[in-house]
Amino acid sequence: MSKFGVPQLRKLVIVTAERHPSCTSLRDFLQTRIFEFKKLYPHIELEVRIQPNAKPHAHAYYLNSKIDPKTKEPLPYTVTLLQKNEAEIWQTLQYLRRRWGGKSHPVTKTQWSVCTSIQGSWHPFLNLNENKQKIIPLPLLKEYQNKLASLEKQ
Repeated sequence: MSKFGVPQLRKLVIVTAERHPSCTSLRDFLQTRIFEFKKLYPHIELEVRIQPNAKPHAHAYYLNSKIDPKTKEPLPYTVTLLQKNEAEIWQTLQYLRRRWGGKSHPVTKTQWSVCTSIQGSWHPFLNLNENKQKIIPLPLLKEYQNKLASLEKQ
């Protein structure tokens, strides 16, 4: 996901094993569809690591990731790819791409008030100009209504 037009996902590390039985669909995905993903999203740095006897998983590094205070390195968001087929792996990578990277915050808070509006209530005889909002005084409003009625009769 982007924040103010800036994509937040910077680096995606996919960890797999060479001979682990749970990595077969991930290995097939890496041979066929990973190039499509890289072509669609060239701003994401993609890295594939082969570790012996490792369960398949992905690490996502975001622009606004938390920083480890000891090493001063960004902390990854890790998702397992264990026993997922190619379509589910694609959906997981899309989820990581769309994710913001930070904690989610409530968008709005519920507000309720007993007080009425200080601006007054709306009525159909408000004269709204392009730049200013004018309210026609009541005596002039009656004259205006009479003029409109006489013009409609003619």
